[in-house]
Amino acid sequence: MAFMYERTPEIVSMHQDVRDELERVMFEVAARAEELLVQHRVEGVAHIDVEEGDYDKYVVLADNDHGNGEHDEDESYRNSAAAIEFGRRAYETTRTDRWGNEYTVKVGASTPLFILTRAAQLPKKRRRV
Repeated sequence: MAFMYERTPEIVSMHQDVRDELERVMFEVAARAEELLVQHRVEGVAHIDVEEGDYDKYVVLADNDHGNGEHDEDESYRNSAAAIEFGRRAYETTRTDRWGNEYTVKVGASTPLFILTRAAQLPKKRRRV
């Protein structure tokens, strides 16, 4: 059995060749994800962000949508990115019009688009919607 020192993953992750390859893969995944968003015409609701950690790089599907109910200005937008990636069940919600009258709205189900999953060429994990 091979022995690996505790800091080996950290040291390997700082190697320039590893960092360059991670940058290349991140760019490819982000470009494919942007293309898929445009194809499905959801680029106004969500966008692709690229984030960098100490060692890792992330491609993120982020929300732009203000239409998911009430929210604080500081609060991140609600679930649009999750619904785009994984789909959602149909549901009913109560809204209030500008005169203070409450009414019920039925929101239809959406099928998953798997934007990030397909961009990263990962297998899709289906779940019941």
